[in-house]
Amino acid sequence: MANWVSMPGNAVVSDHDAPVTIEYHPNGALIRPKLPVGACYPYTGTFHVAMPSAPSGSAKACDLQIKHTDILTKTKKVQIYHGSNMLFEASPTPPATHLGVANMLLDIDDTGEHFGWGISLTSEFVGPSSILLLSSVSLHFK
Repeated sequence: MANWVSMPGNAVVSDHDAPVTIEYHPNGALIRPKLPVGACYPYTGTFHVAMPSAPSGSAKACDLQIKHTDILTKTKKVQIYHGSNMLFEASPTPPATHLGVANMLLDIDDTGEHFGWGISLTSEFVGPSSILLLSSVSLHFK
């Protein structure tokens, strides 16, 4: 039996230090660059997804799936937190042109405590028409 925890794309929040503009829609979130005054492209922005603990109590995460559509964006970094502890960080080489993480080994085995999970995604927006439509983020547990 699969043990998945998923959040809709319209539950994402922008990062304070590397903000993005988020437009919330019923089918997800439209994420755009939020350039500070005087900044230019490419621009790197970060957004976060807060997820509950697995219903089974498992903290053995084995897969991350992100449903999205993107235009002129590149994934720079993916981080996974369990409570306040960063347990996974990967930077695709070269930066991925989408948010898929199938090429990254995900093997997190932490305590079964119910800290909740945080997924942080850092993307590079290469121009003013760069967008990312995020539908959902799912974390699979064994």
